[in-house]
Formats: sequence, C-alpha cells, structure tokens
Amino acid sequence: MKVKVAVIDSGIESSHNAFKNIHISGGQIIKKGNYLEKNNSIYDVSGHGTACTSMIVSECSHIEIMSIGILDKYGKSNLAVLEFALESLINSDISIINMSLAFDKIVDHNLYRILKKLSEQKVTIIASMSNNGHISYPAVYDNVIGVRAGILEREKGYWFHKSESIQCVVDCVAPVVAVPPNTYIMIPPCNSIATARLTGIVSRFFWESKSSKVSYKNVCEWLQDNALRNEWKEENLYEKFRVPEKCNWFVDNNDPVLTRIFQAICRYFGKSFSDKQLCDIELLTRNGLLEMKKVLPFLKFIEEIMSVKLDYLNINRYHLITIGTLVQYIKSL
Repeated sequence: MKVKVAVIDSGIESSHNAFKNIHISGGQIIKKGNYLEKNNSIYDVSGHGTACTSMIVSECSHIEIMSIGILDKYGKSNLAVLEFALESLINSDISIINMSLAFDKIVDHNLYRILKKLSEQKVTIIASMSNNGHISYPAVYDNVIGVRAGILEREKGYWFHKSESIQCVVDCVAPVVAVPPNTYIMIPPCNSIATARLTGIVSRFFWESKSSKVSYKNVCEWLQDNALRNEWKEENLYEKFRVPEKCNWFVDNNDPVLTRIFQAICRYFGKSFSDKQLCDIELLTRNGLLEMKKVLPFLKFIEEIMSVKLDYLNINRYHLITIGTLVQYIKSL
C-alpha cells in the first residue's frame, strides 16, 4: 500500500534523485483567459515545493505524490487558485493534503466549505502557520491540522494539543533539503518544512495502520497520544529544548575516526588548530569554520574522505556544530 499525498505548493522537480523511488503525478494550475485549469506539467518554479516534498519523503517513503503547483517564484498565489486546487481533490483517492503555505486574510467562507467537504471524505489536511506569526488560513480552521516549527526535546518529535488554534509544534533544526536542479541545501528552520515533516509522520501512521482514509478526529487523537507533550505555554514556543552540549560530542583525541576527520578538515579549510580537545573545534556555529550555504560541498568532501554515503535528508545543523558532533554522526552510520 502507498499513501497518496497531495502537495499544494510551487510544484516539484520530479526527476530529482531524492524522489527516484517515488511516483509523482500532477501538474500546475494555470490561467487561460478568465478560467483556471490544471495541466499535466510537473516542474518547480521556486524550489519550495521540492524542499517540502523531500522532507515528507524523508519521514515516509511509502507514498505517492500528487503535485499541484499554485505558488509563483516569489511564493505567492491567491485564494481562487488554492480553492480550485482543493476542489480538484474532492472525490479523489488522496489521503493527505500538505499545504506549506498561509494566507493572512480571506474574503468569504468558500475555502472553509471546500475543506469541510474534503474533511468529511476523511482527507487529512495539514497546513502551515505563517512565518510572520499572523493569523494563518487555512491552518486555523477546525478541520485542518495547523503546524509551526520549534526546537523540541527530541529530534523529529512534536507537541500536539487538539484545542489550540495551531495544534502542532514540530521539531525543526536547520535541515538539509532537496532543491532544483537535483541538488541539496541546508536552510534555516521554518514552518513550511515543519509542516512537511508532520505530513511525513502522519503518512507513516497511515502506512503502518494500512489505512488510506482516517477521520480528522482519529488523526488528532493519534497525534495527541503520541506527542512529546500536550500542554505548553506561549513562552515555551521560543525556547530551545534541545541544544548539543560537550558531553554529547566528546570524542577522545586518540579516536581513529576523529583523527581522520580532523586531518581532512585541516586540509579542507587550509588551517591548523591549537585546540587541546579536537572534538571541540567549531564548524557550523557563529564563530565556526563552516557556513550554511557551503554545507553540501563540505558533506561531499567528507563522503569521499571517509568512504561513506550520507543521507542528506536526515542531516541537520546539530550534526555539524563541532568536529565532535560530526564524528558522532559518522559513527552512527
């Protein structure tokens, strides 16, 4: 069984290596005169949809994707296009809809009526809170699971409270995601990616339970039962509940993996170090050697030196804080 997920976004680069085992169908919503229609061309105008889809796939590979492109290269769209995209999914075999997007205002109740119809058909709808913190549609609707990002107690964990307007907070440390053309980048944490992660988590629940359709009520109960916590205060949303500490990355200077990586890093950055404890040398920190935009070439170098294959989609900033965190990650492979 494959869980069928619709991704309403900027499109997807379906030929990306991240999706080589994933069936992707769909198209773009385009305007023809005074009318909207969906074509069969699958492409990504900005990279946003590809990034979000790669996060879904990293959490659950037992899926089929329907891409519906509505966002332009600036990440903008309008309600009419979103409503048209959603209406095309009524009476379909789609199990879950991911919308890593938000509108700050709506003009009428038509969007809610469409979502209500989908929810009555047991389509699970997951949408992002706006990154600017404003009220976010459709995330705040009572038939939609709204999501925001946080740094929580456990990697890839989540909080859930079914009575909150935004019910879910999902762990999201700066991740590596897929983007066109067939490459990867590390990006700052954001609500869009947190939303995609939850879609992947819920997809895995569907697959493990061999269910293609689950009611909104039952999905919320499952999330409530499996959450790290069900209660939090507003100030908790701005705390970091998990930060790497030296006790987590300590590696003895005589460790052979540490020695190889340390020597490679000296060559890569053309620097020598006087640190007594090699594992403490900072990489992806404010004062470290590495920049977020240069993570991929660095990871490719480490792959070559260490003769390992890295799963980019399961790497985040916390794996690259120091040489010690990198060594611990390499040893876990």
